[in-house]
Amino acid sequence: MLRAALFALLLASPVRAQDHDHAHPDLALRIDQAALDLPAIADAVRDAVDGKIDRFRLEIKEDGFHVTGKYKVPILPDIGFHAVASLVYTGPNVFEIRVHKLTLLGGLIDATKLVLKAVEGALKGALQDVCTFKELGARPDGSQALQVTVDTKQLMPSPTTGLYLSGISTRDQVLILKAKLP
Repeated sequence: MLRAALFALLLASPVRAQDHDHAHPDLALRIDQAALDLPAIADAVRDAVDGKIDRFRLEIKEDGFHVTGKYKVPILPDIGFHAVASLVYTGPNVFEIRVHKLTLLGGLIDATKLVLKAVEGALKGALQDVCTFKELGARPDGSQALQVTVDTKQLMPSPTTGLYLSGISTRDQVLILKAKLP
């Protein structure tokens, strides 16, 4: 009898850990690395940076987008670079892409804005007509930021109204857009 009562109590008790306040999304849209490796995305990036970057590669990692490529410099050999574009959720339907200052040739070339444009081109190609972009400009430390607003009605047309972007994260090879219902 005692065993049956303990079993019933166990089934009725909440499974959530004590003091757990993490809210899970109602919907999570996963964009795999393969979607960013398509030729159409490479063309969108090439157009966004006016052909100034060769061998562009955007790789989704735990800490954001890792951007590599060769910056074309007239007369000189192309200069390789690596930058990390971090994604920061700032509010419903809005996140920022932030790139730390990237200088080449001992500070002669500031490639920060160009890398940000390349990431913008890749996202425009992958999420066609879903995002709008607004340059936030340079920050005191030389980094650049881009505000991205997601139109959730374009992202996920559904009979349910009020769906909004509630977070963004990256895992190894996956970009995750998290959405909630009001």
